[in-house]
Amino acid sequence: DQILKASDRAANLTHGLLAFSRRQLLQPQPVYFGKIIRDFEKILRRVIPENIEFVLDLRDTKAVMVDQGQIEQVIINLATNARDAMSEGGKLIIETFEVAFDEAYIERHSWVNKGGGFVCLSISDTGDGMAPDVKEHIFEPFFTTKGVGKGTGLGLSTVYGIIKQHNGFIHVYSEKGRGTTFKVYLPVTESEPVCISHPSESPISGGSETILLAEDENNVRETIKEALEEYGYTVFVARNGEEAMTLLNEKSGEFDLMILDVVMPKEGGKEVYEKAKGLGFRGEVIFISGYTINTIQNFIIEEDINFLTKPFRPVTLVRKVREVLDSSEKE
Repeated sequence: DQILKASDRAANLTHGLLAFSRRQLLQPQPVYFGKIIRDFEKILRRVIPENIEFVLDLRDTKAVMVDQGQIEQVIINLATNARDAMSEGGKLIIETFEVAFDEAYIERHSWVNKGGGFVCLSISDTGDGMAPDVKEHIFEPFFTTKGVGKGTGLGLSTVYGIIKQHNGFIHVYSEKGRGTTFKVYLPVTESEPVCISHPSESPISGGSETILLAEDENNVRETIKEALEEYGYTVFVARNGEEAMTLLNEKSGEFDLMILDVVMPKEGGKEVYEKAKGLGFRGEVIFISGYTINTIQNFIIEEDINFLTKPFRPVTLVRKVREVLDSSEKE
């Protein structure tokens, strides 16, 4: 049993480390940081429980050059970490504002690696806070303060990697018993901002179908579930392949669509899909993965399967779900 648990944890770590180390091709656009958060606010509010006061203070700033999908991943990671630090309730504050660093400031603050103008995203909580020895290691892969089985210790490492890819930096202020503030700094751009609101040229359609979602990353699973439920779908969730199979054995005839992570502990998405077909599942499937398309190319091409690479925007998945379900109805 201990060997099986160790191998499951190894699978989780491998998956998370891939996401951390991947050099994914960015698709940056000049956008306003505050607008990203406003467009994402509804999802954030559904992830934050009622016993936590959620405050937005988004000041007007210059634009930044970002890949929206990856920055949304940063925001949801930091927000859910803040939520988890306030099990008894508290306050979560998200702010945006401009700052400028000169040579004198850089000399006094080793975490600032270059000068100039930046837009700061600040996410603060009134939770437990961190001791200095914990704070020193939080951006290291595999470091976690959560209990066994509660996390891989790769969430903040992934955040760190994304910010570095955007030529920015991240700093944390925290004291034990007094809460934590993460500040993300991204360089301002003089490029003309583009409209990045959730596309309005074609309205987003929801539905009433029933979906099985199998995803081992807590933040990703929660975000997808909330987004789909927002658009009317009924969603059953599984944290691994074994839980997915349990649900399929109980309700295989009820599911219209499965959303399966390709790599999960206790059977991956492909194995779940094959077994589901053996149980008589005739619905549609969308595979999602932090792996690049090339890594699993043979599987995707061979099966002609719907596929999304993480990170993706929740609205992107909602559109994909409707597209796949509608195409199956026409066949």
